[in-house]
Amino acid sequence: MKQSVSAFGGELVKCFLTAGSGDPIGFLVFDSDTRARAWSIYYGSQDGVAGSRISRLLETGEICEVNAIIEKSRQDAEAHRKR
Repeated sequence: MKQSVSAFGGELVKCFLTAGSGDPIGFLVFDSDTRARAWSIYYGSQDGVAGSRISRLLETGEICEVNAIIEKSRQDAEAHRKR
């Protein structure tokens, strides 16, 4: 897995195998979402790989923005519980 990630310009930070299957779960870093998606499509097309899913992690500023939106919207979102 490390070699294929490197070939697409990425870095394998950590890789784990799940107890329920032999599918790896990895933490990868790419310099762009496009490179990450290209690697995911390549990896998912390999023989023996049932599928590939990749998710972008939020950066610190985005996490702060999400938290602010949640706090601002929480009261309206939970209003149905107070009836």
